Amino acid sequence: MNKYFYFFFFMICALSSTPAFGQTDIDSVVLKLQTAKADSTKVKLLQKAGLYYKTHDLNKAANYLDEAIKLAEKINWDKGLSHTLLTRGEIFNESGKHEEATEHYNNALKIATKINDKKLIAQILNNIGTVHAQKTEEVEAMEFYSRSLQIAEEINDKELIALGFLNLGIIASRQNDLKKSNAYTLKALKIYEQKKDWAKVAQTLNGIGLNYQSEGNIPEAEKYLYKALRLYEKENNKTGVAILYSQIAILYEPDYQKIITLQLKSKKIWDEVNPTHFNAMVNLGNLGYTYLNLYLAGATNKLNGARDTNLRYAESFIQEAIELAKSTKNKEFESYFTGTLAEVQEQQGDFKNAYFNFREFHESNDSLYSQEIKNKISNIQSEREIALRDKQIALANLKMKSFWLYGIIISITLIAVFMYFLNRYRLNQLSLKNDIVKKEAEKAQEVLLFQNKITESELKAIRSQMNPHFIFNVLNNIESYILENEPKTASRLIQKFAMLNRLVLENSTQSMVKIAREWKALQLYTELEAIRFNNQFTYHFEVDETIDMEKLMIPPMLAQPLVENAIHHGLRHSTAAEKQLHVKLVQDEIYVKLIVIDNGIGLQQAKKHTKPSEYKEKSIGLESIKERLEILNRNFDAIKSSLEVKEKDVKEGKGTISQIWFPKIYAD
Repeated sequence: MNKYFYFFFFMICALSSTPAFGQTDIDSVVLKLQTAKADSTKVKLLQKAGLYYKTHDLNKAANYLDEAIKLAEKINWDKGLSHTLLTRGEIFNESGKHEEATEHYNNALKIATKINDKKLIAQILNNIGTVHAQKTEEVEAMEFYSRSLQIAEEINDKELIALGFLNLGIIASRQNDLKKSNAYTLKALKIYEQKKDWAKVAQTLNGIGLNYQSEGNIPEAEKYLYKALRLYEKENNKTGVAILYSQIAILYEPDYQKIITLQLKSKKIWDEVNPTHFNAMVNLGNLGYTYLNLYLAGATNKLNGARDTNLRYAESFIQEAIELAKSTKNKEFESYFTGTLAEVQEQQGDFKNAYFNFREFHESNDSLYSQEIKNKISNIQSEREIALRDKQIALANLKMKSFWLYGIIISITLIAVFMYFLNRYRLNQLSLKNDIVKKEAEKAQEVLLFQNKITESELKAIRSQMNPHFIFNVLNNIESYILENEPKTASRLIQKFAMLNRLVLENSTQSMVKIAREWKALQLYTELEAIRFNNQFTYHFEVDETIDMEKLMIPPMLAQPLVENAIHHGLRHSTAAEKQLHVKLVQDEIYVKLIVIDNGIGLQQAKKHTKPSEYKEKSIGLESIKERLEILNRNFDAIKSSLEVKEKDVKEGKGTISQIWFPKIYAD
């Protein structure tokens, strides 16, 4: 055996919430306990006392915590009971009683799960992982650490996340990946420094120092370990100080006298605060091993006399370490210490016992090696299961995305079908209304004919705005955005399409509407057409600021055919670099005028490019506008509405100008 073993086990981190208060504070707590009533406040006080004595006197800590557990059970305070069981488990664990610690942790976990305290659950899972790690059951330890870190990230608890990084660093260190270990540990250090948790800062600095020691970088290791020692001394953390003395000692090999001095300081503290702590056990084994090395070096122990005395001290400390390892059922330490004892007995000439202990060491080592292979196999299986689980999650996410995609398509289809049948229903209703009017108003034939004209013009206007080509082209655009994984664009397009349909349907029920509503419908229609034709043209809407759009009224759905003609028969066939559509709304003292201007190919060229059927549809649209304006003029004898569609002058360039004059009609 040619190395010290303790640093592989020291840095397993349980989450402890030891309070940072001194003797004055604990005296105050003890004084309050004398008069405290048997309620949750007393449980808290007992737990505070237990936490304080956890780093000073384990027996006192255990007594306070046992009393807190009984009282919490008596008053049925689940949260306090779970916290106290957790701290009591820490005391058992630090005393090397892993089974009792695990039992308390499991009881605490049941209660924390019952009350759904996620932070407490994460703390307990971490501490269960620590027990497994101290027993060198790394697969089980990793499982509990991973579960704890997952919950910590879910609730964004910085302290628990830092602890998770720290434990990942430990696992990486055990796998000799010191670079990764340092990376994790530095992440934890950053969080602890931000929170000014100096006890945890010390613990993290300690871990970094050990990594440097493993790399053989003694100056860096010494720097970080002494930083940690000073912090532990400042915090009066005797456990931390004892650990650091034992660790720093190894830096001075082969100066065995100096190593022994530091290890004896560590032992003195352990004897005072917790002689059964697993680090106390490791320090004893290392102390015995140092005395053996001192003997082999041929030196006389300045502290204890003759050279042979070194072997007696080595045997004594190692025997004590073996007994502690047996009491805590730590087979790995027991095996190491037995091998070291065999070396001592060989030097003493006790070859019989040396032979038996060497044989026991090798048999135990073979068993541990076999277990190590099993652990590696379990690790490989665990990694395979994690990879398989990740694939399953990815597949489930893909299925969920497909589900949403099909859901959106089905929803859009249903909306389109609904709108189609709604329009059909409205047409049927209007036709039925006409039939009833005809039967009931035979004497008022002239009025009936006039009403029919209004109705027919409204229907034509609806058809012009809600023709099937327009509807299904918009739906196709929506579908393409969904398939191209642009849900936000698709959502905005659906909203605009739905808003346009709503405005058209609502406006179609009235003979006159506010200009604001018709203007909005016109803007939505133009925007959808621009998207439909991949923004091949730009558009601009301009309103005279003096127009009160909430009070002035116009007939609905008159301007849309002009915009449609400008786009389909003018701009679509244009070869201009910048195709532009300009819609203006102006007024004078008598009229409100709506103007549609495009820089397309003009009226004459449009006839050449347009199919006869399309040109007929265009003519029908203009005729429908004229017909409705004629109906409107019957109600206003003095002021007439009018339509004008003309080609631009040569000076103005190519294109068409369409204008409608409306008389000013105000809402009641």
